[in-house]
Amino acid sequence: MDQGSGAVVQRNANLVRADLAHPAWRRPSTVGRPTRLAVRVAPHAGQLRTNRPGPAVQNRPVALLVARLRNDLTTLSELAQEPVVWTDAGGELVAEVREAAVLAEAALLRLAANTGRRSAGELSSLSTLADALHKHVGRLSGQVGQLAQIRQQLFQLGALVDAVALGITPASGQIWDIGRKIVRWLGDLERPVFIYPDPAEPALQIAAHSLNVAQVVAGMCACDPAWLEVQELCVVAALLQDIGMIYVPDAVLESPEPLNPTQQRLIRKHPIFSASVVEHMTGGHKVLVDAVRQHHERLDASGYPEGLSGDRICSVAQLLAVVDVYVGMQSPRPYRPAKSVRQALSALRQYAQKGRLLAAWVSRLPSSEPLWVPIRTGPQPPEGLGSVPVAEPAAA
Repeated sequence: MDQGSGAVVQRNANLVRADLAHPAWRRPSTVGRPTRLAVRVAPHAGQLRTNRPGPAVQNRPVALLVARLRNDLTTLSELAQEPVVWTDAGGELVAEVREAAVLAEAALLRLAANTGRRSAGELSSLSTLADALHKHVGRLSGQVGQLAQIRQQLFQLGALVDAVALGITPASGQIWDIGRKIVRWLGDLERPVFIYPDPAEPALQIAAHSLNVAQVVAGMCACDPAWLEVQELCVVAALLQDIGMIYVPDAVLESPEPLNPTQQRLIRKHPIFSASVVEHMTGGHKVLVDAVRQHHERLDASGYPEGLSGDRICSVAQLLAVVDVYVGMQSPRPYRPAKSVRQALSALRQYAQKGRLLAAWVSRLPSSEPLWVPIRTGPQPPEGLGSVPVAEPAAA
């Protein structure tokens, strides 16, 4: 959205808040910029101020509009209690939930007020607004459901990493199950969803990066018929590529400064550790073992742990190498901020031009900014949004 149209959308949303101002629902704004809800709904909501008729719709009985809006408010209140919503420190998801609740409550208040002077145009606008809100609440509900699944996969994979740290070899079926679930829900995501947990949880940190890589790998394989046949295999390889990182000391993983040569040598052993775990877990699955062991190798022999080059690096590892760098650059580190997707793609294109990474895979990377969702444990969710007490409107 360009700056001019964004300002128009924001003005429309502000008109709604100003016109329907009421102590029962007035609250500090949580939205610093137009949300996707504002783009979809505000043009309809802005009509409430002037009572201009909206698109041609059949005016529903007021009771039906009230029931739909209250049901949507109940759904929004439930969504607000989901951990993936109330832990969203970036605020984008919770802002959309709150914005939808504000507009639904505003419409209910308008239905309850001035029943004797309600015009057909106003009812038409309210009906249009209710439809737009209902569709958006459905989208939000689907998105939150997908994020809840991602959160579940994070803790399952984190538990497998913890088991490896304790010397327990997880059953291979568990990791394949996670991989299949990623492939199933991937198609419902509007854009990449990257997660990051509490830095004090090393196993979850490792699992989160692997899930982020696996998600992008699944999407890239889905776009190529030849690779679609091995999509699950590539996803499982992405999930396992860093499992041996749990053997690297926490002080190295959480270093607030760029790694020194000694720390770098420790980090560069993790592909060997990971491959050893995968070999025991899968009974020596050659493609998975090679992919995990070689995912830090580079086409120009500048990688590690063996300095392989060209076709000596297996094809799955070449894919993992590209996506691992792509996700890693966009991930914040204690010693550097995260890069934007544009910056990451620019750097990867330079690597491809220098012959370090496969240009064909670099050209297929997603160019849309991911939604970053922090995953935390411990604190309880805040009070639900609830619904504003509204007097029962008289029949139209």
